[in-house]
Amino acid sequence: MNCNLLYASLLSLAPTLAQAPAPCEAHLDLGREGTILTVTGRCRNLLATPGHYRYELLLDRQGQGGRSHNQQGGAFDVPPRQEAVLARQQLNATPKDALRIRLRILSQEGRLLAQDSVLQSPEG
Repeated sequence: MNCNLLYASLLSLAPTLAQAPAPCEAHLDLGREGTILTVTGRCRNLLATPGHYRYELLLDRQGQGGRSHNQQGGAFDVPPRQEAVLARQQLNATPKDALRIRLRILSQEGRLLAQDSVLQSPEG
């Protein structure tokens, strides 16, 4: 095969190999009242059509009182160019605790579309 022909063939494939823009955005909101941390997971649909996605919310805490792990997820729909609240969880956490919180938005087939995460290193 001619090198120029191979190069032209690869160039013609380039647009199909490029990553399509994300159809949605994932966002974690955190609020604290004393030692209670409220975690809210949200998804904003960036498309002009309804979105049909799945989510996973993982919360890991390690502190003086031990470890905790919480996981939830499920399927959800979000209207065009709208935002959906996916989950709201509360946990007892102080600035001395190590936290890892991760929100992942997946296609119905399980492909990662968007994610957000929060890490807290223990103070002191």
